[in-house]
Amino acid sequence: MSEMRFTPGPWEISQEPPRWIIQSSGVPIGKKPICFMVGDYVKCAGDAFLIAASPDLYAALQMLHDDIAEYAKI
Repeated sequence: MSEMRFTPGPWEISQEPPRWIIQSSGVPIGKKPICFMVGDYVKCAGDAFLIAASPDLYAALQMLHDDIAEYAKI
């Protein structure tokens, strides 16, 4: 797979009503905002958690890709 091109995780969620903030806590100094969401509380909450999980989802997909590539060599 190609090299990752996003802010490294972990990403976390914080709230400053009425908005959700997704930010990286994996940067050397402080926290880097990834995105801000404002709107329907329930919809934004679900989207915020999904976005915050992106680095972990990417890592899982990369492991799956590597396992399939290794299996294909057999």
